[in-house]
Amino acid sequence: MKRCKLLLLISIVLMLAHPAAAYAERQEIKYQAELEYPPYKYIQNGYLTGFDIDLTSMIFEKNEYLVHYSTGNWEQTYRRLTEGGIDTTGLMVVSEERKQDILFSRPVLKSYISVYSRQGLQGEVTLGTLRKYKSVSVKDNMQRPSCRTRRVYRLQNT
Repeated sequence: MKRCKLLLLISIVLMLAHPAAAYAERQEIKYQAELEYPPYKYIQNGYLTGFDIDLTSMIFEKNEYLVHYSTGNWEQTYRRLTEGGIDTTGLMVVSEERKQDILFSRPVLKSYISVYSRQGLQGEVTLGTLRKYKSVSVKDNMQRPSCRTRRVYRLQNT
């Protein structure tokens, strides 16, 4: 009989326990995204979305982590990361300088950039002809409905 009363008491306590108690053990993660980086990070219909956001959700599963999202410009985001104000900013280019202050995972994404031209210029656009240019600057950055970035670049002569 005592055993039955004990089991009944335990059952009642478990039923009355607030569901939020199950989340109390989740580790809190502060994530800040720099925007204007589609398709990796951008706002759509008022929500932060993109490949980086999906990847972060996969890494920090909801049952184990409580992720607090915020946004900011790149300089602010990088400063907050290096000063410990946030835990992660997601995808970032690895450099020797950044390795001094930031812990990086193994690369999860490799990007390749190409120079393209019309077929009539085949043979004229080579690494040799591009050597006379020293820098590239962004002229325009517009988000297409497909969430891809279109950038117009201008090469500057050396």
